[in-house]
Amino acid sequence: MAPVARATKPERLPQPRFSIAVLGPMRAAADGRDIKLRKRKARALLAYLALTDGCQETRERLVGLLWSDSEEDKARSSLRQVLHELTEDLQAAGYDGMTRDRMRVVLNPATLQVDSRDMLDMARAGKIHPRLVDEPLVSETYLRDLDDIDPAFAVWAKARRHAFHENLLQRLQAILHSATLSAATRRECAQAILNLDPTHEEACRALMRISADMGDSAAALRAYNTLWELLDSEYDAEPSPETVALVAEIKQGTFAPPVALHKVSELFPQPAPPADQARNGVASGARLALLIEPFGINGIDPDSLHLAEGFRHDLMASLIRFREWFVVAGSGLSPEHLASGRVSGAYWGRHEPCADPARARERDPRLERTVRADPVELV
Repeated sequence: MAPVARATKPERLPQPRFSIAVLGPMRAAADGRDIKLRKRKARALLAYLALTDGCQETRERLVGLLWSDSEEDKARSSLRQVLHELTEDLQAAGYDGMTRDRMRVVLNPATLQVDSRDMLDMARAGKIHPRLVDEPLVSETYLRDLDDIDPAFAVWAKARRHAFHENLLQRLQAILHSATLSAATRRECAQAILNLDPTHEEACRALMRISADMGDSAAALRAYNTLWELLDSEYDAEPSPETVALVAEIKQGTFAPPVALHKVSELFPQPAPPADQARNGVASGARLALLIEPFGINGIDPDSLHLAEGFRHDLMASLIRFREWFVVAGSGLSPEHLASGRVSGAYWGRHEPCADPARARERDPRLERTVRADPVELV
């Protein structure tokens, strides 16, 4: 008797590389081929899943995020329709990495690539994405074309935009502070920081020093003039004394270029504090620090917590425009903030805030001059 041939399961084809762009117009592509998405809310939903931890979310949360002004039954029906069309669009492009059940919608993270995440990963590895050098205010394009999708989505997107800007700026500053970089790389890094935050005086001074060191005094003076005009028109302020002193040295030809790579403290010297301030542990020229701690929230639905965090980011975004202080998201100042003492067009965040503000003040006497935003109750 001849052996019976067993049916074999067809081999599952490998998933195409699925890429999502959130810097600029939101786009999706499978193996480099653009996917045409019929609905703008489908693009918003896809971007949200790609940027959310675990790349998954409940249907209830998605309804509240994308149809916050609609009745629940109508909103759930709209979500089902968008998911149906989105699945068809993705499968037509050969991608079936999005699954859904009665409770959740899940995006397969195995082959997922997001441009903002790639940019952060490059900065973490000590590399500078070319867009940061060539384009101004790249972080401002983060999900910008989807701000009008829904008020709740707009709040979430704005909070994500600020967080992306903050993280990227901190990583670029770490690159700039490296003592092992070539002059060309440090120049690119300084330019990238200024493209993100044109008021960043430390980066401006670095660009001026490096340009003058390379014999390009005209570029150094252009960087100073750009900073001066921006501070004058937007903030009715002038560059710091360190920056003014540096441009005077370059104009007078007394600028002494560094002989070799320097440590951060040598590249960006800080003036010695007065004796009374030194005894109190307060740096010269210390500015007021505004610590915006997470709000204490009571009586609000868990699915609406993002609104409170979005309001907090809105508050910080409004406060950063004033040069009389700088803003810190947390309960204490990091050593990097204390060392720089700078005022910038971005606020800093504390990933590990001190749980005890009193202990934070013991470590940092400047916090005695701090104005805190006390927890509030949202109703």
